[in-house]
Amino acid sequence: MTPPTGPAPQLTVHTHAPTPGCRVLTPAGDLAQDTAPHLRTELLQAIEEPGVTTVILDCHAIAFCDLAGIHLFLRARLLAEQADVDLHLSAPPPQLLRLLEVTAADQVLKIDPAPPV
Repeated sequence: MTPPTGPAPQLTVHTHAPTPGCRVLTPAGDLAQDTAPHLRTELLQAIEEPGVTTVILDCHAIAFCDLAGIHLFLRARLLAEQADVDLHLSAPPPQLLRLLEVTAADQVLKIDPAPPV
């Protein structure tokens, strides 16, 4: 079997602080096994930042997500809980929302249907 050709999956993460104590991370692109570490690093940095009480993961620009992404969300939820930080996923696209439902991750993650304000 020939390996797939074409560009490697890309994931960029934009972070901003709309209010003190809140960080919004917006990943854009494909969230898969080879791109999840980049988002993991950014999430951990936001969760561990002194004074941060809320981290919002604005998912509207995630084009693709596999189980590595779901695992990352669940692990981040545990780390946020230990750090006494609220973690929210906002505006998941239909494919991601379906994956969250099928894996029952939507039962433990805080999911907001609208993008953050």
